[in-house]
Amino acid sequence: MKTPNYISVARAAEILGVTRRTIFRKLDQGLLTRYAMGGVLRLDENELHAVMAAGNHPTTTTDD
Repeated sequence: MKTPNYISVARAAEILGVTRRTIFRKLDQGLLTRYAMGGVLRLDENELHAVMAAGNHPTTTTDD
């Protein structure tokens, strides 16, 4: 198992090429795990790449 590499929501959105809102939707859907570090929300970059590899990422987004 890889050592966690915690990143911000903004960085996760940048990696996926989506908006922060899309990342929050993925969190709400349970596709990504939230990690609270000192009151700051973080995501594990390794998990993000695993979700991408599994095909659970959007190719386009529509933000209302």
